[in-house]
Amino acid sequence: MRHVFVETNWVFGYAAPAHHKQDAAVKLLDQARRNELRLHVPALCLMEARRPVMTQCQPRDEAKAIREFLSWAKDAGSISPEQASATRHVLERFENQADGSLIFVCP
Repeated sequence: MRHVFVETNWVFGYAAPAHHKQDAAVKLLDQARRNELRLHVPALCLMEARRPVMTQCQPRDEAKAIREFLSWAKDAGSISPEQASATRHVLERFENQADGSLIFVCP
């Protein structure tokens, strides 16, 4: 069996919300789940990844930035009311989904 030692960037790539996940990190975990390899994750990496995930992947901050742009674009006449409404709807879905995805789970 192959043994793969990962580090903090892998933890971040896997544990981040869906739109920040890295495909390679997800695939590596899938291989481990199928017993194709054994992952080794130092505890320090779990501790180190927590802060970046919690600070860089906050859905509220990302949604706030998009809402600020949306407000500006609407006032500037760059987007239609329909586009603004659709964007708000997508942001609400994003926040609802992301709220539950920031929980650290150690597979």
